[in-house]
Amino acid sequence: MAVDEHGTRAVGPVWTQVPYWIAYQRVRRNLTDLLRYHDGARDQRVPACPDWTVRDTIAHLVEICRRTEASLALGSAGQPALADDIGQLDLSDLLTEWERSGRRLEMSMARAEQAGQGAVMVMDAFAHEVDIRCALGAPRLRDHPACLPALEVAIRGFGGSITSYGLPALRLTTWGAAWTAGDGEPAAVVSASPLDLFRSLTGRRTHRQIEQLTWTADPAPWLPAFTWGPFLPPDQPAG
Repeated sequence: MAVDEHGTRAVGPVWTQVPYWIAYQRVRRNLTDLLRYHDGARDQRVPACPDWTVRDTIAHLVEICRRTEASLALGSAGQPALADDIGQLDLSDLLTEWERSGRRLEMSMARAEQAGQGAVMVMDAFAHEVDIRCALGAPRLRDHPACLPALEVAIRGFGGSITSYGLPALRLTTWGAAWTAGDGEPAAVVSASPLDLFRSLTGRRTHRQIEQLTWTADPAPWLPAFTWGPFLPPDQPAG
């Protein structure tokens, strides 16, 4: 049974893991298809990122894509001059640039030597796909290939938070898969759907909503650990 540096380990059956490039490509295509034909989406506020509109959120995803593209040494050949200033691009142009940069990035990630690249990027992209779907009232997708890799990254970060707070280990379970976050034997189990668990771990659920997940013990001792990295449970539900 594999254990990482934070004591996070998977136990029992887990879903089939897909390559990161496939998970990322699905997010990119889903959002492109959704936004190309969604009138008025550009300036819609995103409750999970209250300082951002949909356009701002896509700009963030495009910027991360381009940075990762550069870090994998894909070079700059073929980049249109317009792409140099993400802040000036409209939503339609951002989606066009994401197509260009994303396809190059995905081709690189598909190579065997890059197979392990992109886990955090997939987590971020999947989180923001759900953010935008919530903002626009669009249906959430079942069986999303990015859900498992995104959830596993979030659980690793949460495991580090549990350790840093000196809390007992916690087992997280969802749909036939289970992970132990923290060191030692788990003192409690929390269960939820994959999406609810992921949203709870990435600052999209209030403490009250987290308490309403299925717990085998009082959740109060673990609530501080849900603040980690860039994530902070909101005061109001974020979708």
